Amino acid sequence: TTLTSTELKAEQANNYNLGIMFDRYYNANSRLQFESNGYIMQVKNMMYLTSVVGYSKYQNLGEALLYGVDGEIKWDIDRNWFVSFNATWQKSLDYSKYIAGTNTESETYKMQLPHIPILFSTGCWITGRIIPLGVKDSMPGRITRAATRINTIMDMSLAAIRIIRYLLLACTRWGWSTGS
Repeated sequence: TTLTSTELKAEQANNYNLGIMFDRYYNANSRLQFESNGYIMQVKNMMYLTSVVGYSKYQNLGEALLYGVDGEIKWDIDRNWFVSFNATWQKSLDYSKYIAGTNTESETYKMQLPHIPILFSTGCWITGRIIPLGVKDSMPGRITRAATRINTIMDMSLAAIRIIRYLLLACTRWGWSTGS
C-alpha cells in the first residue's frame, strides 16, 4: 500500500548535459550512428519512495547529486533491418548533510541512493519487416494488404516500445522510482 503525502514539496533541479553524436551513411540504405552524453543533475527536494512494514510513501529526501554517462550505437543494415544497443552508467548520491528538519548528521551523506540502478541497458534489438519492400508489389492484392497491415502494426509496436524505453530512461534520470 502506498500512502499519500500532503507534505511533499516540488523537486527543483539544475541539469547540465554534454553530448556528442556520430552519424554516417555508408550507402543509400546502410547507416551507422553513435551518440554519447554526460550529465550532472543537482536536485533539491528529491521525491523518494520510502518503505515501512505494511506501507510505503513518498517523501522529500532533501538534496541529491546524480551524474553519469549514456551511449547508444545503432546500425541500419539495410532498409528493413537494424541493430541497436544502449547503456547507461550513473551515480545517484544523497547530498543531504542533515536528516530533514533536524541537526542530526545523515549517515547516508554522499552515499549511493538505494533502488536506483548504477548500470543498465536496453540490450540488443534486432528488428525487421516481414515482407521486404519491392517483393510485396508482385504479390496478389490480399497478401499485399495483409503484409502491409502486419508491417504497420510492427512499426507502431516498435515506436511504442521506443517511447516507453525513453520514458523509463528519463524517469530514472529524473530520480523517479517505481519502488521496486
